[in-house]
Amino acid sequence: MLRTILWNMTALVLLLCLAIAGNQFQNQTVTVVLVAISLGIAANLLTQLIGPVSAALIGWLSTSRTVAKKLLEKIYEELTELDKLPRNTGRFYFGYEHVIYSPKSMQAVAEYIIRFRNHLVSSSVDDNSPYEAALLALFAGYSSEVVDCLERKFHDLTLPEFTRLADKAGSNILFQQIVLTLALGKYFPGRATNVVRRIYKASHKTYYGAWTPHAKENFQKAAIYANADELLITYHIGNAYQPLEIFNKIENQMNRVDFYFIHPCILSRQALLSLGAELGAPAILKKEVGFLHTANHNYQIDFVRKVFQLLSNVREITELSSQRPDLNVRIFFFDNDIPSVCLQIVRGVGYVFVIPAAFDNSKFLSRFTIEINDKEITEEFVKLVDQEMVERATKLQYIRKGSLLDTSPTEVRGRIENFSPNKSSFERLCSEAINELAVFLKANRITKVDVDTISPQLMLSLSGDIAFNKTMLNELLKALS
Repeated sequence: MLRTILWNMTALVLLLCLAIAGNQFQNQTVTVVLVAISLGIAANLLTQLIGPVSAALIGWLSTSRTVAKKLLEKIYEELTELDKLPRNTGRFYFGYEHVIYSPKSMQAVAEYIIRFRNHLVSSSVDDNSPYEAALLALFAGYSSEVVDCLERKFHDLTLPEFTRLADKAGSNILFQQIVLTLALGKYFPGRATNVVRRIYKASHKTYYGAWTPHAKENFQKAAIYANADELLITYHIGNAYQPLEIFNKIENQMNRVDFYFIHPCILSRQALLSLGAELGAPAILKKEVGFLHTANHNYQIDFVRKVFQLLSNVREITELSSQRPDLNVRIFFFDNDIPSVCLQIVRGVGYVFVIPAAFDNSKFLSRFTIEINDKEITEEFVKLVDQEMVERATKLQYIRKGSLLDTSPTEVRGRIENFSPNKSSFERLCSEAINELAVFLKANRITKVDVDTISPQLMLSLSGDIAFNKTMLNELLKALS
């Protein structure tokens, strides 16, 4: 083709020169003929050039970065369209996540990975754009093509590179908005995208990567300036960010603090078991999170870490209650399921710290949080917590109208359970949780030797009082004997 273009260009130049010469000799007929032939050759030449130029332009516009951006924009557009549907269309039968794992989305992502696999695998994290990182992070728990790409990309890399990819994804605003919509969709059906837009229009700040120090510092500042009639809420799945460390620095003006946690009993309640979905995540994601496992890769042993951490958190809050009699400290447990957001709320000063928590396996690469300073939005989240309480209480009343009149696990399931933070109640909780954990481990063929083997890793992974954690470990080993 290049040779043809060169010949056409040469002929065009010669003909134009002849036409100019003919014009100088006032030979109009020759000039017209030569110009006509030149225009024909020029048109042919232009046609030949348009194809390669267009292909090059399309190729430039269809880079991995631009395609990833378009896919993310399409997903957020579909989430927005979902909110515009009439309420009687059954749009929430599948929920917002259906936009992510719909056949159309999965096929589009698979085609993207196949097309740009070589680039995605061979490029370093520094060379990846935030859009590429966001797409990989968003679909890591859904698409086998993405998982295969990540396993190839990070096969010889250490953990920091993998977490840096997640940090880069967290810096992308589109990724943040999609993840927040998925996390808040459970609580704001039909208007989750609108709530997200309001958050980004309000006074806010996003953190990605190592955000925990910011959460501690800013939450403490907000709590210090709270008035006596203001409500403080921490609504968590896991860590409590060392409540003693925070509240020991707060004056006596706060009169009530509420904590929400997953119930640490694994058999008589269902919430903790629902975290078992994490254990079905691809191996590379479990490596990033640091799940514990036995020598034969039985990840059920990781529930030891979960139970111990929850008990450690409750212990700290129980101590807070005894040390600060001026505070009305309340603890609530999720019995049946887990929230899709973790919250730190200081009502009155209009402060809320939102941590998108759980939407299937993709939460492993959701390493960002958003801090909001807006009283109106804060009230929305306070109502969210109140609504959870009402809905779960309604479920309990409904069960009581039936034939179940005793306090069986079936009756407790489906509501938030109040826990009295005192020493005797906590000791009973520990005993019950450890005994149920031992039964669960035995049922999953996990032995005392297995637990003892992972104990060094277990102790390193836990926060809180070391002596208490060791006591819990000894009690569990006794129960497994």
